[in-house]
Amino acid sequence: MRRSTVPALLVAGLSLTPLAATPAQAASTVKFTTWVADPRGADKNINAGYNSEYIVIKNTTRKAVTMTGWTVKDRGNKHTFTFPRGFVLKAGAQVTLHSGSGRNSATHVYFNLKSPGYVWNNTGGDDATLRRGSTVVAKCTYTKGGTKTC
Repeated sequence: MRRSTVPALLVAGLSLTPLAATPAQAASTVKFTTWVADPRGADKNINAGYNSEYIVIKNTTRKAVTMTGWTVKDRGNKHTFTFPRGFVLKAGAQVTLHSGSGRNSATHVYFNLKSPGYVWNNTGGDDATLRRGSTVVAKCTYTKGGTKTC
């Protein structure tokens, strides 16, 4: 009896066909751009000093992105910022996340930590991770203090 090799070839051919990228693998539409992890000058243990430490998040698409519940965490998950209910980052817009306290708006949000202080390591060796649930949307790492372009 003669067996057809077509099904075997189809299976083999399908296994070699590249798969489309999943949303997690596709290029992110929301990104970190500028990160001031160690502002110039001596640290000032006051809110203005804490707020001079920040990271900018940009929506690179032509559509608004609802970011309710998204988080930004430092390495080791010592500090977590959660975007508030109803937060929408408009198309092409950016929002600056400050380490200190303040009133959230469409363009500036704040960690508002119970124990105020700096979030990012001055000497480097830290990273910022933006997540939508368990999906990593953006990540930026720096190895020395100062300002980083992500």
